[in-house]
Amino acid sequence: MIRDKKEPKNAIFNSQHRAKDFISELQSNGQIKKCYHIEIGYGYFDRFYPKCNKKSFDQEYNAGTAKLTIDGCPKNCYFYTPYWQKRVRNFFSRLVIIWLKNLFQFLGTAVIGFGKWFSQLSKNVQLIIVICLLIYVSAPFAEKIVNFVGKIVSTANSAN
Repeated sequence: MIRDKKEPKNAIFNSQHRAKDFISELQSNGQIKKCYHIEIGYGYFDRFYPKCNKKSFDQEYNAGTAKLTIDGCPKNCYFYTPYWQKRVRNFFSRLVIIWLKNLFQFLGTAVIGFGKWFSQLSKNVQLIIVICLLIYVSAPFAEKIVNFVGKIVSTANSAN
């Protein structure tokens, strides 16, 4: 982006508020885009500054004067992502976190409830339930299990 011929502003500020104002000013001037990757960085002598998470700003830092000048985003930035996508992603990530939290609370309650119920049963009933569950779980593999046992038996018979 092309800047005015006047002296460029220093992009290092004492407060986040001033850094945010500077970002808004650059965005309204069209120097930087309203992008997902733009945020306020912290550093440069404990100060705040506009930051691109993809390190795509055309910028220059002068350590002698502690001055950061930002010329803006590249014209055809490969990493540009509209800011609204960040809001949509944040919304859905919060939704997923809430859903998972509720799911784990429900499952925890269900497992604890089942454990209490199961422990109150007699040992014989517990054994019958475990055997039924094993049969139910192993049913899809019954043919493979029979073939495997048959091979072991035939191998043992042929060895004799």
